Amino acid sequence: MTSETNHKILLLSFVVFGVLFYSCKNNQTQQDNFESKLNLKDYLPNKRFGKSEILNSKFNTKFIFGTWTLSYDEPACSYIINEKCFSFCDYDGNGERLYKIVGDSIFLDNPYLIFKGKILGATGDTLIIHWQNNQIPETLLRWKD
Repeated sequence: MTSETNHKILLLSFVVFGVLFYSCKNNQTQQDNFESKLNLKDYLPNKRFGKSEILNSKFNTKFIFGTWTLSYDEPACSYIINEKCFSFCDYDGNGERLYKIVGDSIFLDNPYLIFKGKILGATGDTLIIHWQNNQIPETLLRWKD
C-alpha cells in the first residue's frame, strides 16, 4: 500500500469513529432528556406485587377503602379501593391493580411500572391523592350508593 492509501484509510477510520461517537453521545443525551421529562425517579421498576399490602398507613383504612368518584355528576365511579385491590371503574379491560400503602404513599402495580402517589388526606367523605406527575392532587368523593 502506498502512503496516500494509508492516509485515506486512517482518515476514513477517524470519520467513522467520530460518527459513531457522536451518535452514541446524541442517543445518551436523548435518553437523559427523556428521563428528565418523565421524572423516572418517581417511578419504581415493576417487581410485580404478590398481593396488596398496607404497611404503617398514616390514615385509617376505613377512610381509604370504598368507592370513589371525582364528581357526583359522573355516570360511574372513578376507583374502588378494598383490602384486595385498587380498581379503576369503567376501565376497558381489567382495571384491578395490586397496591401497597406505606405511610402516606401509595404504589400501584401497573403492567410496566409501579405508579406512585401521595395520600394527602383521607376523611370519611373525601380522599385526596396527588399522583406523580399530575399538576394538582385529585380530590375524590365517596360514591353515594
